[in-house]
Amino acid sequence: MRNLILKDLILHRKFLLLVGGLYGAWMGYFGSRMGSLRVSIFLSTFLSCIIPLMIFTREDKFKAASVSCSLPVTRKQIVLSRYILSWALMLIVYALIVLIAVVIPGGKVKAGDLLSTNAIFLALALLALFFSILMPLLVRFGMVGMFVFLIGMQVLGAVLLFLAARKILPFSLKDILASIGRALASLNAHLGGPGYYLVLFGAMLVLSAASFSLSVFLFQRKDL
Repeated sequence: MRNLILKDLILHRKFLLLVGGLYGAWMGYFGSRMGSLRVSIFLSTFLSCIIPLMIFTREDKFKAASVSCSLPVTRKQIVLSRYILSWALMLIVYALIVLIAVVIPGGKVKAGDLLSTNAIFLALALLALFFSILMPLLVRFGMVGMFVFLIGMQVLGAVLLFLAARKILPFSLKDILASIGRALASLNAHLGGPGYYLVLFGAMLVLSAASFSLSVFLFQRKDL
C-alpha cells in the first residue's frame, strides 16, 4: 500500500508541485476576494478535489493502470491507495488555499470564519461529496468520461447563471448554498454541537465507504 502511494507521488511529483501549488495560490487569492464564505469554500473544495483526480486522468491517458495491476497487489489495494493519497492531497491543497486566503492582505473573508469549526466541517463534507461522486466516474469512464462530466457541469452552471441573471430561474448557486447552510444550521440547532458534528462525520464516512465500494466494483471489472 505504502509503495503504491509512493509510486504515484514520485511519478507525478512535478505535476503536483507545479499545478497544485499554482492553483492553490491562485484559488487562495481569488477565494479571499469573494464576499460569500460559503461560495469561497464551495469553489476551493471543488478545486482541491480536482487536483488529485488529475493524477489518475494522466494515468488513464498513458494506459499506466495495467502496470500497477501487474504488481503483486490486488485491484482493491490499488483503489484504496488512490483514495488515501487523494484525501491527503485534497487536505494539503485546501490547507494551502486557506493559508493564502488568511495571510494575503485585503481579503474579504475573515480568518476566523474560514477557520471556524462550521467552516472546516462544511469543507470536509464538500470534499467527501465531490470526491465520492467523481472518483467512481473516473474509474468507470476514464479521462474522457471525466472531462465530459466536468465540461457538462461547467456548461450547465453557465446556463443556470445566465437564466438566473435574466430572472428566468427563481434560484441561483448562492441561493442553493444558502439553503444548504440554513438546513445545516437547523440540524445543528436540533442536535446540538457534538451531535451535529457526529452525524455529519458519520454521513461523510458512509458516503466515502459507498464510493470506495463502487470504485472497487468498477475497477475489478474494467479491462485495462
